[in-house]
Amino acid sequence: MLNLINMNVKRLFKTRALYATTIILFGLFFFIALFAAKSTFDDLSDELIGSGMIFMLVGIFATVYSDEERKSGFLKNLDASKKSKINIFLSKIPVILLYNTILVLTAFAALFLGKMGNGATTASISAYVLFLLFRILAGTAYGTAFLAIYEIARGNVVPTILTVFAAFNLHGVLINMVEKGVGMNNHILSNNLIVSKAMQISVAQPYNFISVLLVVFAWIILYSIIGMIIFQKRDVF
Repeated sequence: MLNLINMNVKRLFKTRALYATTIILFGLFFFIALFAAKSTFDDLSDELIGSGMIFMLVGIFATVYSDEERKSGFLKNLDASKKSKINIFLSKIPVILLYNTILVLTAFAALFLGKMGNGATTASISAYVLFLLFRILAGTAYGTAFLAIYEIARGNVVPTILTVFAAFNLHGVLINMVEKGVGMNNHILSNNLIVSKAMQISVAQPYNFISVLLVVFAWIILYSIIGMIIFQKRDVF
């Protein structure tokens, strides 16, 4: 497993998408922060780091990374046993975690430099540490979901469309409408999706830490199981 993780991490840093998305994200967030004179650093952190943009990039990356894994022949020299297939799928989750961490920290650095000397913050350092940590965990859950969705779809077109749709919680809106239609006023489904729960994470506004953690880890476990089951049953080599 450790060797697979190491191989995947090396492959990550050879992927052009890592550098392209990081540079684009930094430039975009930097200039937004630079010209958003009336917005505080706290507001921009919630609005931009907390937006669906990073989720969308993570979902697309998970899809493209899985697709390139097959096309590049990376899997051909690996053990084809069921146990090995499980490890191969699981070894990609730390890569999603690392990629998401790079994006979140890049976004934070861009906003910090863009607002340097302009735009006060009222949040504490610990509040920002928790905010960034929870955003990274939520993004990892989202990326894991699209590792599994790619295996279900067996292609990159459908997952790419879905990640753009889901990153901005449009599926949550649809589920919420259905819940209202059938009288589910507690909205237990739409309120506990990865993206809808991630939208509660804030620098300055209070939220339920335990609830967010439970939902995020529940989805990571669920999508990991789904992905492993599908991956080990298919001829992926």
